[in-house]
Amino acid sequence: MKQEHGSIFLTIRMLAALAMLTTSACVIVGSAGAQTNAAPEFEVASLKVLNGPGVMSLRPLRSGGTIRWDAPLELMLMHAYHLQRWQVLGADRDGTFYSIAAKMDPSATEDDVRLMLRALLSDRLRIVLPQQNLWGDSGSGSRPRL
Repeated sequence: MKQEHGSIFLTIRMLAALAMLTTSACVIVGSAGAQTNAAPEFEVASLKVLNGPGVMSLRPLRSGGTIRWDAPLELMLMHAYHLQRWQVLGADRDGTFYSIAAKMDPSATEDDVRLMLRALLSDRLRIVLPQQNLWGDSGSGSRPRL
């Protein structure tokens, strides 16, 4: 009878250890998968307010693995989120210019650059997008309003 109890406890311990290993493996695999789906970001980036209007460009100037852009915030938001001017509400329209200088992977696509701009503007200027569009539904596939 004692051997029976001993083998039951051993079996329970083995099952508990197996469950812990399985859970750990799932967490490790899940963490690795989450890292690969991370949004692209600039390697190094600078965002400054310019003292006066600079030489404005309508879109970022790319050269190899660098990007440079002097423009008002409204224009940067329009580019980063594929928006029209009427869709940008509440952005500074006081003539303040911002300057972006950043390094990135030279093979980054235009969509990657837009995502990187979104992340930079969100991080540095605390820009938050509403979760719903103009009509109040979030699943219509139309672009968000700021």
